[in-house]
Amino acid sequence: MARPQTIQIYLPFSDPRGFRQAEITTRTVRAFEIPRTELANFAAFPEAEQPGIYFLFGQTQDGDPMCYIGESDNVRKRLTDHDAKKDFWTRAVVAVSLTNTWTKAHIRYLENQSIIRAKQAATYSFDNTQDGYATAIPAPLKADCDEFFDTIQVLVSTLGYPVMEIPAASETTAKSERFYLRKAGAEASGTYDAKGMTVFAGSTARIADEAKKYNKTQVAAQKRLLGQGVLQEADGKLRFAKNHTFATPSGASSTIIGAASNGWDDWVNELGARLKDVKRPKADAE
Repeated sequence: MARPQTIQIYLPFSDPRGFRQAEITTRTVRAFEIPRTELANFAAFPEAEQPGIYFLFGQTQDGDPMCYIGESDNVRKRLTDHDAKKDFWTRAVVAVSLTNTWTKAHIRYLENQSIIRAKQAATYSFDNTQDGYATAIPAPLKADCDEFFDTIQVLVSTLGYPVMEIPAASETTAKSERFYLRKAGAEASGTYDAKGMTVFAGSTARIADEAKKYNKTQVAAQKRLLGQGVLQEADGKLRFAKNHTFATPSGASSTIIGAASNGWDDWVNELGARLKDVKRPKADAE
């Protein structure tokens, strides 16, 4: 059950958009957000030489968010290696133990769970080709690791990377919070909240016409979701195989109809009220 939590964010170099350190005040996990240009600053921290797991964040060539998840006995050395060999990333988030008690079993389990959860969320493209090591561990160790993992999820999201946030489900969404898109032969349903616009599994989308240059963004988005298994093609249409959260209502509706769309106007509730009139009643239309 979700509960209120206190998170402390420390700016060791005073820049709010630069190097940041975060922790839940009652837990034993510390996370560092490190701009690629500040790897040398991270090396000065004693935690840099510890075992830990890390997330590399950047973009694909099409501008979609991209992530790589890994583990290392010495996270500084591994990040230095990735600095020389991986081009896509611009920032890293590293999670370590405040008590420096994590073993290889801990970090392999945490890496494996992070990759699995991130792929279930399917919000980012991934540079990972495998899910890490899924080795069996004793029940007491697993219980500890599950608590560490819960903390890591919260800290990574708080720092601005919702890579492991599972989208809302239609089964748990009230009818009053559901919105519908029926246009250009597509039929979709979803919900809008602080995470973005979640499109529910079973929704259908029109295949974007690659011959039209102005559909380039929608073509790329559909191909990415097909590659992630979020979309599946059948009978000349695309179908959402799983729930998926888009950053904006327009990003969702444009991908669904395969062309530019203003999602604030095109998503409507069961009474026909537009999303912008329900969620932004005092705001001007975009």
